[in-house]
Amino acid sequence: MNRTRIESFRRALRLDRRRFLAGTAVTIAAAIAPVAGQTPVSGPAVLDQPGETYVVTADFTAPGTAFVIAADDITLDLNGHTVVFGDAPVVRVPNAGFEQGSGATPAEWDLSAAPGARRTARQWYWENWELHVDMTASSVQTLRSAPVTLPGDQTYIAFGWVRGTSSDSATLRVRRTSDGAVVAESSRTGINRGFALEARFKPAAATEVYVELELHGSSEMWCDEIDIKPAFQYGVASYDWQDPDLFPDLPPGQVKHGARLTIKNGVLRQGRAQAVRSAAVKSKGPDLTITGVTLETNSINSNTLDYYWGGGLTIENSTITATSLGVFNRMSPVALVNATRTKGDVVIRNSTIEGGAQQGIALYRRYAESGSGSRILIENNTIKNHEKVTNGYGIGMTGCRNFTIRNNVIAPVFGRGLLIDTAGTDGTNSDGEIYGNTISVKEKANHEFGPESLQVAGIRLRTYPPKGNFRIHIHDNEITAYTDESLVSQANGITATLRSSGEDVVIENNVIRSQVVGAGRTGQALLFEETLAVSNTVARNNVLEGNHTIVRFGDFDGKSTSGILLDGNTLRRGTPARADFRSVRIGYWNGTESGLELRDTSYESGADVDDMEFIGSGTKDVTVSWYLTVRVTDGSGAPLGGAQVTVTDASGGTTTGTTGSDGTWTTALPEYRRAGASGADRTEYNPYTVTVRYGSASSTQNVTLDRSQAVDFVFEDTGGNAPPSPVRNNRRGDVETP
Repeated sequence: MNRTRIESFRRALRLDRRRFLAGTAVTIAAAIAPVAGQTPVSGPAVLDQPGETYVVTADFTAPGTAFVIAADDITLDLNGHTVVFGDAPVVRVPNAGFEQGSGATPAEWDLSAAPGARRTARQWYWENWELHVDMTASSVQTLRSAPVTLPGDQTYIAFGWVRGTSSDSATLRVRRTSDGAVVAESSRTGINRGFALEARFKPAAATEVYVELELHGSSEMWCDEIDIKPAFQYGVASYDWQDPDLFPDLPPGQVKHGARLTIKNGVLRQGRAQAVRSAAVKSKGPDLTITGVTLETNSINSNTLDYYWGGGLTIENSTITATSLGVFNRMSPVALVNATRTKGDVVIRNSTIEGGAQQGIALYRRYAESGSGSRILIENNTIKNHEKVTNGYGIGMTGCRNFTIRNNVIAPVFGRGLLIDTAGTDGTNSDGEIYGNTISVKEKANHEFGPESLQVAGIRLRTYPPKGNFRIHIHDNEITAYTDESLVSQANGITATLRSSGEDVVIENNVIRSQVVGAGRTGQALLFEETLAVSNTVARNNVLEGNHTIVRFGDFDGKSTSGILLDGNTLRRGTPARADFRSVRIGYWNGTESGLELRDTSYESGADVDDMEFIGSGTKDVTVSWYLTVRVTDGSGAPLGGAQVTVTDASGGTTTGTTGSDGTWTTALPEYRRAGASGADRTEYNPYTVTVRYGSASSTQNVTLDRSQAVDFVFEDTGGNAPPSPVRNNRRGDVETP
C-alpha cells in the first residue's frame, strides 16, 4: 500500500470516528479496499460486511457504544488492543450515597420536607452511610437532591433503593430545575424487599434536573444511592433487530443480523460514565464465540456478557470481570455471564469469571427449546462472583439438559456455589454431571434479608415447582461451606429440596464439609429439606464432615423427607468442636420423615451411629443397616454357587438368597429401626441366624450385625449335591436365581 493511500485511509477513519461520536455511525469497510478479507478499525464503527474480519489497529475510547454489528459471520479481532466504551463525562447526583455530610445531616440534600430523615451508619445498603427516615415524624416525607446538569440526546435512568414494610410505598421523580416539571417518575408499593425504583427518560437538550423521593409509611424506612446514570451503552451491540428499549441512542436501523459472531484477542472495558443496564457484549442471534478476550464492566445492574435467545455460546481462555455496587431487582438475575434461552451448545472453559454483584454464570433455558441434542460444558474455570443481593450463585441453571460441570474452582468472594433449579412452566434439568470441582462458599446479609433468614450452600438442588426428568450425578467434588457470627445463619455443603417424582439424584465420592463458628450458627454437610419416596435419592461413599450437624433430614424450606438412602458414607465430626454437635438430626416442625436409611456408615472423630436428634412433632422412620456377605466354598476353597441362604432376624423375619458363581451372596440388613416423633419406638433386629444349604448339607451360624461383615461356610463333601431351585426373598418380594 503506497503512502498516498495510507494517508487517505487515515483521513477517512478520522472522519468516520467524528461522525460516529456525533451520533451518526458509519461503515468503515469502504474506507479502503480490504486486504485478504480483513478490514482495519481504529475507532467506533458499524461492522456491516458479511463474512469480514475487522482488525483493531490501536487502543481507542468511545463515549457510548463502541461497535455495532450489522451483518452475519463477522469476526472482530481486537488484535491485543483495549477498547473503552461508555466513556462520556461522569454524570451523577451530588452525594448520591450520603457518604458526605456532617453527623446526621447529609451534604447536598434538602431534607426540609423530611423531618424524620437522618444520615446513619450503614445497616442495609452500600458503603459506609445511608439515610434512615423515621416515618412517625410524618407519614409522608420527601427528599430532594442538589441539581445536576445532563447532556441532551442521551437516555438516562434515575434510581434509588428504598426499604420499608409491605404496606409502605415510595415514588421517585426527576424534576426540571427551571420549572419543577416532572421529567420521569416511578412508584413502588410493598417495599419490604428493598429493591430499587427506576425512572427512564431522554432529554432532547442539555437539562438541569434534581431527584425527588417521596415516602409514604408509618414506621421507618432506609434509603441509599439515589442517583442518575446514562444507560444502554455497549462494547459490542449485536442483535437481530434494533429493539428500541435496548438501543435507544443508536441511529435507527443500525442493529441487525449478527449471526455467528466471533470476538477475540483483546479487551473491552466500560469507561467512566458507568452507564447502567449496559454490557461489554450485548448479543442476540445464532452462535457467539468469545476467545482470548477480557470483558470488564463497572456499572450497576449490568451483565458483563449478555446473550439472549441465541444459538450456541462459546467462551474460551477469557477473563470476564465486573465491579458493581448492586442490582435493581434480584428476581431478574444479573450475571457476569448471562445466557438466557440459548438453544444450541454452550461451552465455557479455561476462563476467569470474577466480581459483579450477583451471579457468575446464569444459564436460564426453556427445556423444550434447548433441544435434546444440545449440550452444556463448563470446565476448568475459576469463578469468584461477589454476591451483594440474594441468590448470588457462582453458576445458576434451570431448563438445562445434557450438561457437564467439571474441574472448576468456584469460590465466591461472598455468595453461593451451584444452583440446579426448576422455574416457570418448562424449567426442569436432566442428564447432568457435576464432578471434579472445588467449591468453597460463604455469604453475608443483604438489604433484603438479615443473616437469620439466609443460608449458604455449596450446591443447591431444587425442584420447585415439581418437575420430572431431574437426573443429576454429583461425584468427586470437594465442597466446603463456612459461616460465623459476621455471616449468615446457616452453612450447608449440599442442600436438596426434591419435590418431583421420577427424579434420579446420585451424590457419591465427594468430600463435603460444613464449618460453623459462633453462637446461633448452624450447618449441615448434607441437608435434605424435602424429598419424595419416588425421588430416587442416593448419597454413597462420601466423606461428610460437620461440626454442628453432619446430616439433616427436614428443614424450614420443605420439612418432610422420605425414601433417602445414605450408603457407605463416612461421617466425621469437624472442628472447632461444638457442644450442640449431632451426627444426624431428623425432623422439622410437624414434617414427616419416613423410609430413611443409613447403611454401612463409618464414623470418625466423635461422630456416632447412635448420635441422632429427633426434632418436631411429625412421625419419623429411620433405619440403620449393614451389609452381610455370605461366602460359601468347598474343602479346597473353591466357590460354591447355587447355595441357598436363609437369614432370620430376632423377630423371626427372614431374608433368603442364593450364592452366585463366585460363591457369595450379599444383602443389606437392619441393625435397628427408630420410629415415632421422638424416635423412642426402637426395633432391634439382632442377633441374626444364618443358615446355608447346599444340596442335602446345611450349616448355621449366629451373627450380631453392628457393622458390615462377612461370614464363611465351608462344605467339605459336595459330591452329588446340586444347586437348589430359585427362591423368593420374603423381605423384598423378588426372585433370585443361582
